[in-house]
Formats: sequence, C-alpha cells, structure tokens
Amino acid sequence: MAYFRGYVKGNRGFSSRLGSRDSGIQSYVHSGKIGIQVYGELRDGKDVFTVYLVSGGICPQKKIRLLAIDADDPLFQKILE
Repeated sequence: MAYFRGYVKGNRGFSSRLGSRDSGIQSYVHSGKIGIQVYGELRDGKDVFTVYLVSGGICPQKKIRLLAIDADDPLFQKILE
C-alpha cells in the first residue's frame, strides 16, 4: 500500500509515483551541471526526508547532504506555526 507519494511536472505533463513503508521513495532532478536528490523513508517509526546536492548528469560524481528532517524536528515545527 502507498505511504509516500511523489509528483513531477515537465514538458510531457504531470506524473506521480508511490512508495511503500518498506520501499520508501526517492527523486532525482538535475540539469547537466547540478541537481538534487530527495529520499523519503520510514526510520524508527518516523517519516524522514533527506536532501542532497549533487553534481549534474545521470551518474553524479559528488553528493553533499544538505538536510535530513523528520516531523519532530524543530525546523519542521517552525513551518507549522
């Protein structure tokens, strides 16, 4: 059963993908030079999303973790205020 849901829109329209509690979900959006990867997973009963900055292209050579956040994180709680 779907737990995570992702959306993308490009020149061929809108599409979505689903991820289960076991599979999680990941996305990769890039140009030829720069991109981001986002991983969504269930970790210790919490929804955790991790964002990476990557070198561009299909096989990025470098990846830097920018953010890992769950719903209990104070940064996320500020958004809810």
